[in-house]
Amino acid sequence: MLEIIKELEGATSWNAMRKELGNLLGLDTPVSSAVLRRAREDDKFASYLMMSRNSIETLNLFLNTPKNKEYEISATGIEHTNLDLAKRATKAIFDWGKSGFQKVDQETFDTRFSNCEQCEYLKEAPDKLAYQVTLVRKSSNKICSACGCTASKKAWLATESCPVEDPLHAGYNLWEQPISS
Repeated sequence: MLEIIKELEGATSWNAMRKELGNLLGLDTPVSSAVLRRAREDDKFASYLMMSRNSIETLNLFLNTPKNKEYEISATGIEHTNLDLAKRATKAIFDWGKSGFQKVDQETFDTRFSNCEQCEYLKEAPDKLAYQVTLVRKSSNKICSACGCTASKKAWLATESCPVEDPLHAGYNLWEQPISS
């Protein structure tokens, strides 16, 4: 692994590493998880990124090459139907009710939602009926494209977890919680 890529390992999270590599390359945004993973595993690719950081056209070729798809993290954003979303919401509300409607404390929510805000799976909600129904107070309308949930609502529920595994910490999700089986 290139020394400059090794230095990224000191970052506090996967999303922080994405942001730091983006900064190193002169970008205003974090690199994708696929680009970061490939740079960590492929020294030649990492070298090409670093050499092309002064030429945005060349850098974009490396950032957008189809080969990067092979390095995408497992939870990919997929199209969720209204029926799928309704089933997930029903299960989440049922589980939440069984817990006595427990919410996490403000600090836990802030940590969870901060990680969501940095995640590449956070997207604007599509124009679907499921996202037009408001069950709780007004909140951000951004959704997690990995699971389809409204991130700002899900992050409050003690019974919910992030569906994306942290590539740096096997067995943990991007909310820094153990992944339940």
